[in-house]
Parts: sequence; structure tokens; C-alpha cells
Amino acid sequence: MRWAGTDLHRFTDGKIVEWWRNDDFLWLLNELEGTVLAAPSAPSTEA
Repeated sequence: MRWAGTDLHRFTDGKIVEWWRNDDFLWLLNELEGTVLAAPSAPSTEA
């Protein structure tokens, strides 16, 4: 299995001062055969 994501680093004076990570969790759920989005339910017609 492969893992997908993005790392962004901001440097000041040669040091990392900020780090952002974005992982592709929808892809991971799909790989694990999970249900990503549930099917929308029909609106109730009961009065």
C-alpha cells in the first residue's frame, strides 16, 4: 500500500518555523475498501 500526502515547510534562518501536512484520507479509505460517502437518504414523505 502507498500513502499519499503533501508536506509544506516554512523556514526562517535555516530552521523550520511552520509545518503543514495534508494527507489524502479519502484515497486511504478507498484503499481500505471503506465507505467514503454514504448514499443520501430520500426525504420523508410521511405527514
